[in-house]
Amino acid sequence: MYGPLMDNSETFNCLNKHNIIAERGNGELRKSSLMKHLGIVMLPVFSLFLLYHVIPVNASDPSLTEILNNLGFTNLAQTSIETFPPGAYNVTIYAEFAQYPNENELSHYKINTSSFTVIFSGPEGGSGYIFPPITKTFTVNYQFGLSLSRTFSYPYRYYTESSRNPDGAQYAKVYKNLDIPGIFLIGFDERTYCDETGDKDYNDMVFSLQLQHYLSVISPYDTPSGEGWYYNGTKAFTSLANDIIDYGNGTRAIFTHWSGDASGTNYSKSEPIYMDQNKTAIANWKTQHYPTVISPYGLLTPTSGWFDAETSITASVTSPWPGLVGTRYACTGWTGTGSVPASGTSTSVSFTITQPSSITWNWKTQHLLAVVTDPAGLSPQPTRNPTGEAGPANGWWYDNTTDVTLTAQTVTGYTFSHWDVDGASKGSGVNPITVGMNVFHTATATTHQPLLHSQCL
Repeated sequence: MYGPLMDNSETFNCLNKHNIIAERGNGELRKSSLMKHLGIVMLPVFSLFLLYHVIPVNASDPSLTEILNNLGFTNLAQTSIETFPPGAYNVTIYAEFAQYPNENELSHYKINTSSFTVIFSGPEGGSGYIFPPITKTFTVNYQFGLSLSRTFSYPYRYYTESSRNPDGAQYAKVYKNLDIPGIFLIGFDERTYCDETGDKDYNDMVFSLQLQHYLSVISPYDTPSGEGWYYNGTKAFTSLANDIIDYGNGTRAIFTHWSGDASGTNYSKSEPIYMDQNKTAIANWKTQHYPTVISPYGLLTPTSGWFDAETSITASVTSPWPGLVGTRYACTGWTGTGSVPASGTSTSVSFTITQPSSITWNWKTQHLLAVVTDPAGLSPQPTRNPTGEAGPANGWWYDNTTDVTLTAQTVTGYTFSHWDVDGASKGSGVNPITVGMNVFHTATATTHQPLLHSQCL
């Protein structure tokens, strides 16, 4: 509210009151004393007032409700709140329709104490609507109230706690913003009259009080977003820029989910976090390693790929593996690095992966040697040295470049003639022969039955 006079008006009113009270000190207020003071004090003051200090009453001062509506706060509910819980707060001053706005001082205090901490003082605000509004922050760890005082002309102090006010009356109205429940809108009344009471318009200082809570976001990888202060009752979200962090050395980190006070499996946006206290969001990751599997042949289990750390893996390969006709490839074992044993001779190996690893399957080339007789099926069959690995009927597998000695056996009723390899004769009567196994070969031992005497006639 704006008063009818400037500073001398309150001086006059309050001096007049004090002089009257002084006369009561003798036990009785006399009319002559009153008139004396009126004559001495009132006439000069009124003369000055009439000449120099005539200020009309500003009847257009908006009410608290009008101020709040003009500021856009229309969905409100008045509360009986007088003190506030510990926390971090934003205080934004919007308007001061006070007689002495430059003397207003807003403080917070711990309840049941007279220890005050100034938030706004003196000319920080202004007269009427304050644009742009001014915001300050403070943090307390105790239940507190708010106090409005005037710092120079007849100091006084009023409280959100009505019981602490001089007349035990309400000098602050506290509204809850129903659109944003974490915001309180507060209108304070200040001293208007010499008896230390106000006019109860609650527009002498109008401000918001917003409790804030801090959201901490913890992640061992990437750069998380969302950490900071949030108003009470609002929703917060956390996010990451990436869900995969690849070290480029066969190890990577994979985002899995949010935990703590956050939830969800979407790295780019958590589920809403309701901010009603300080909270912590934790980004959870798992480590993966890449086992590289190298093999020119075979059906591989597994192939190269990412596996969660500490996963048990059994690697295997199918062997032998077919090649061109009469050629195949046989696995001779593996060579390993990292979590894979250094070497082995089987076609499978088990390990637990804890680091970047590799397994190389080793192979040898084998060729088929078919050994037959002509006529077919003679017994005993030719011998082989070395014997080789059994293959299809009348066939044996030999490692590449192996030399095989073939010896035709004596067959009753037959005479050995020659060996031929892949249709080429090795010479009449040459036995044994050596066949170099660099490709598929067919070796044939040819024999003849001797002619009977009667057949010669």
